Formats: sequence, structure tokens, C-alpha cells
Amino acid sequence: MGAIGGSFFVLLFYILKKSKSTILNNRITKYSVLALVIIMLGTIFYTKILPTIQTDYSSLDERGEIWKISAELLEDPDTELFGLGYGQFQYHYETNVAEILQRQPLDYYVLQPHNIFLLFTFNFGVVGLIFILFCLGKMINRLIHSKKYTNLTITSLFILGYFFIHGLIDSPFFKNDMLILLLLFMELSLISNQKQDLLEQDKDSLT
Repeated sequence: MGAIGGSFFVLLFYILKKSKSTILNNRITKYSVLALVIIMLGTIFYTKILPTIQTDYSSLDERGEIWKISAELLEDPDTELFGLGYGQFQYHYETNVAEILQRQPLDYYVLQPHNIFLLFTFNFGVVGLIFILFCLGKMINRLIHSKKYTNLTITSLFILGYFFIHGLIDSPFFKNDMLILLLLFMELSLISNQKQDLLEQDKDSLT
């Protein structure tokens, strides 16, 4: 939900910026956009924020336990180098959590480590971590040198940036639908804009 919601708000901002005169002058479209925003914010509030306020339980408390277990698992050099194997985090978490915490955990059924960098490390080892760090570095580099890229590329970069920020406290990419979103925005964000590069080269050659 966070990945989809974040993507929606970035795309909405892009659409409003590109065609604000048309959208804001159309009452039906304007109210439709406002309704979508209210629905998204209301859904996030009632499903994520309100349950935390009304109970003593916080999802951040559970994440603290998950990250503590993850740190313990990474103390094994083999795990740090090769990971646990694709989709094996749940088994290792459930097997070790009670012994490490010396008490009953808030949740035994934890599919992923709720952190994108831990996610790729546990699934694919140090190669996975290098891959996701490479994508992050590539994204930052593209944003710094963003003047020669299209609006679609820049928007995709901001969405990808949201994915990485969201990924610090969650792991939304282990599901197939979320992975497709990640790969889509990586494709849009990280590939070279060859047509624009050629135009820049022609401009440089003329000057």
C-alpha cells in the first residue's frame, strides 16, 4: 500500500504540474482528484495509524525485534556472504527469534526483514546488497545530473527514491506486483535517454 500510495502521489504531483491549467479549471476533474487523495489518506490513516494509536502495540516495536534478529543472523559470515536463500528468512526468523529475545516475540510469522537492504542481502547475499546499492547510487547520480533527462525520467527517479526511503522501514518488493513496480521505475529511471544524449552531442559539436 505504501509503495502504491507513494507512487500515486508523485504521479499526481507530476500530472498537476504538467497540466495544472487544464485540470484546475475543470471542476469535475479537480473534485475527482481531491476525492482520490482523501480516499488514499483515509485508508492509510484507518489501516496503519489508527490501530497504533488505539492499542499499546506499534508496528515499529515489531520492526525493532525483526531488525534485532536480522543483526544476529548477519553475524554468521556465511549468511552475510551468501544470504539465507531466496524466501528463507521466515524459517530462520521463526527458528531463532525466541532464543535470541529470551521471550515470546510480538509475531512469529514474519516473511521478510522489513528493510530493502536486508531483504536483498538475505535473499541474494552480498551480491544482492551490491545490486540494490548500485541502483541507489545510480538513482542519486541521475538526480544530480537531471537537466538532460525528460520529465518522465525525473518523475520515475522520484518514485524510485520514495521506494528506497519506504524500504528503510518496510520491504514492499518481495511480492510479485511490487517487484514489477520496482523494475518498471528502475527501467524508466536508470536507462540512458539516448535521443537526448544524441541531441546534447550534436549541440556540443556545433558549439
